[in-house]
Amino acid sequence: MLYSTISTDQKLQFNQLYFCCILEHMSEYLFKPPIETAKIADYEDEVFYGQLRQFPPELAQRHITFIEAESLNDEEAGEYLLQQLALREQAVQVMGISDESLAEAISSEAEFFEHIRSTLFEDSESIIGHGTTSKICQYRIADRQLAIKYVVTPKANTRSAASEHNVIREFERMCIIESLESESESKHPLIKTPHPQFHFKDARIQCYGMEQIKGNGFDQILGNTASDANMESFRESQLSETSLEDILEQVEEFFRTMHSYCIHGSLKADNIMLSTSGEIYIIDFGDSTLLSETEQITPEQLATNMDDEIKITKQLVTSVYRKVFDTESAALAA
Repeated sequence: MLYSTISTDQKLQFNQLYFCCILEHMSEYLFKPPIETAKIADYEDEVFYGQLRQFPPELAQRHITFIEAESLNDEEAGEYLLQQLALREQAVQVMGISDESLAEAISSEAEFFEHIRSTLFEDSESIIGHGTTSKICQYRIADRQLAIKYVVTPKANTRSAASEHNVIREFERMCIIESLESESESKHPLIKTPHPQFHFKDARIQCYGMEQIKGNGFDQILGNTASDANMESFRESQLSETSLEDILEQVEEFFRTMHSYCIHGSLKADNIMLSTSGEIYIIDFGDSTLLSETEQITPEQLATNMDDEIKITKQLVTSVYRKVFDTESAALAA
């Protein structure tokens, strides 16, 4: 008999019978008490709790399920978790040496990166600076002095990776900017970025190494905290042989080339340095934005942002130049 041919009362009886059958088959699922699942906190007194806490919560729960299913004792559970941590770390490791001469100076790449990720990272005496989300350590290898920028890799219980400082991305952008500037037809020998040397990232930290700049930040020079010896070096450097107008022209040429690729995003006195040899370094590209990432703003706004970066840098360079050579005092004396 077709459902469409029966009476309304028959349809009602049929629907009630159908619903009762469904309830009978589903009751064991609908009304069954929820199964108790172990939580990470339940293992707080276990010897392997420290290893368990190093996983994101959802992964830790999976490992708890495995430990229980396999009835592992404390020692076996600890060994299992250590193996999983090692595999997880290997899966997220990214490393590389971009400077050929540094690669030749390193006898063992594995030992070099192990030293960078452990010994140096934990050596408080090597720290030479701090940022909002990072720290800078100095490291000497072979005949070079490096500055290494460290950031702790985001975890499940910290902010998302997208909102954290991405050191590897910053390193890659510095490499590309350096390449673009070296290939540019316009010459600006006094304006540059620190030469990038290597990068490393694992489940715990991310970092990159660059040439260590001997000198001061513009904020230190303008704030009168640069040493007298450095101020004297600035005055005796190649800066003294170059007019302010020429330097400002080099600034504009540098940014026109850089702006074909990205916007710096955080230009201020803290992010510009002057070396004792008279070179001006644009540093910290952690807030930079690729041109391909600027679709949400109008071409007019993009052009304004670029012009503002050039204007800000020129103003800061002018102030530092006058501070170093004390041109304002000389003008007043005259």
